[in-house]
Amino acid sequence: METTIQLFNEVSLSYDADGNANIADSRTVFAEVCSIGSNEFYKAAVNGLKASKMFKVFFADYKAENMAQFNHEIFAIYRTYYDEKSDKYELYCNEI
Repeated sequence: METTIQLFNEVSLSYDADGNANIADSRTVFAEVCSIGSNEFYKAAVNGLKASKMFKVFFADYKAENMAQFNHEIFAIYRTYYDEKSDKYELYCNEI
């Protein structure tokens, strides 16, 4: 599914008194939303993470950000993989 996501670094994230996330500096990029396979899910669990989403973004759109927002949910990017054939980064994320 093609959509847009917000990419940003953790230092741009703060919370107000009601617990709502405020992002100071982010970029909107096109992304393909993919599910996490069972192999990735279990590899992440071994490291204490709960893999929840994988986003594919074009090489030129990814600037080593470590956080993403999609549908008002905040995700930490715990692993990336560059696929040379598609010229896209796979961003593996866990919800925080």
